[in-house]
Amino acid sequence: MGGGRALYQAAVRALQGMRDQASRCDSNVKKVQQARRFSSTSSGLDSVALRAAKIERERRAEEPLRTVMFLSCWGPN
Repeated sequence: MGGGRALYQAAVRALQGMRDQASRCDSNVKKVQQARRFSSTSSGLDSVALRAAKIERERRAEEPLRTVMFLSCWGPN
């Protein structure tokens, strides 16, 4: 009888260890998923910021051309 009880306790400990390992694995998976979400969100924000900077650069580059066009059409002749 004593051997059966020891076997039962060993099996219970093994199951508890597997359960603990599974919960650690689940928490690691959640951390990786959160990191991916954060990474994709921040890279999405970076691309929006880069796009806005590009538009601003283009606008500034066009400004002198607009001035020349305006003066050539409406300037003193």
